[in-house]
Amino acid sequence: MTGVAIGAHGLGNTYGRRGGGHRALDDCSFRLPAGRVCTIVGPNRAGKSTLFNLAAGMGRPTAGSLSVLGSADPGDVRDRTAFVPQDKPLLALAALAVYAAFRVLRRLHG
Repeated sequence: MTGVAIGAHGLGNTYGRRGGGHRALDDCSFRLPAGRVCTIVGPNRAGKSTLFNLAAGMGRPTAGSLSVLGSADPGDVRDRTAFVPQDKPLLALAALAVYAAFRVLRRLHG
């Protein structure tokens, strides 16, 4: 495999009012080559989950750029990626029966 699976340049994300809240990522830059395995390690509130949420297309960065599989919009490649949140993965689907929740997830992610 060649190319870059995930790339970030000056990536930043701030939560809260008008940029005055918590800064989860600040000037994060890296390139993860396709076909490589990597681990993201850091203390609580360092931005690990935020990075994965952005890479999964579940939000937009407040600074910098992020590309996934060559696309500047990670949401465009959802059919080629998978994301499992660290906790409460079915919270948004809590009103559905387990079987129905799996059907919805299978449709979303193939």
